[in-house]
Amino acid sequence: MSSSGSDSDSDSARTMFDVIDAFDVEALRRKLESGDDPDQMGGSYPHTPLHYAVVIRSRSQPEELIRERVECISLLLEAGASVNLTAGGATPLYHAAKTSSPLFEPVVDLLMESGADVNATASWGSSVLATAAASGTAATVRKLILAGAVDLVGGLRAAHATGKQRNCVPLLRAGAMPASDAVTHVPVTMTPSYALTCAYIRKIRAAGSYKAYEKAHRQRLAAIFLAKFPALPVEMLERVIEFLWDIGGH
Repeated sequence: MSSSGSDSDSDSARTMFDVIDAFDVEALRRKLESGDDPDQMGGSYPHTPLHYAVVIRSRSQPEELIRERVECISLLLEAGASVNLTAGGATPLYHAAKTSSPLFEPVVDLLMESGADVNATASWGSSVLATAAASGTAATVRKLILAGAVDLVGGLRAAHATGKQRNCVPLLRAGAMPASDAVTHVPVTMTPSYALTCAYIRKIRAAGSYKAYEKAHRQRLAAIFLAKFPALPVEMLERVIEFLWDIGGH
């Protein structure tokens, strides 16, 4: 029996979800070329193949076979998979944005480059930006904002509630302002990251705005270095500091 015949027989015994589960790029290619619907619903939960390629083991092993995962997603998109189709209450980008590993960001990039709606909301009301802020990476939050995500307040609220200070920063820079009832007391049962984020948010509110806090932070650092480099103009020091440090992010 020929190799191609063996491949065909093997493929017929597996669903598209089976080959995606194994990140078997070539088997997926053959299935798509044979006419399998890239938007079919199936799997253990109501997923499309694209959803499944995004979510399978994305929380437990996000770095595993990342190249093969991206190739599977690319094949599905090239075959016409709907990048904004909702399954299980949310779009593929929503699921991708909440993954905390930076190594998973190529998946986010690919979906966004393919036209994923950065302002889609899940059936339970949460936006893509809010879920990224709550559990994703700061880089993903920045990318979503640059691409036009608008739920800045919801995103800031989510990052604050989960103690994701790094994720607060791009939201604050984009104009989100902490609510007037931002936490003023941190119970001893709260996690250290949440306590630090609450303290950071209180500083922003006390300054009146993120820009004011950022300016004061920059000036404090410049004053420290001015004593060591008195010949340098303050404006030059401030520019060097901005280049070297995440001014306003601490």
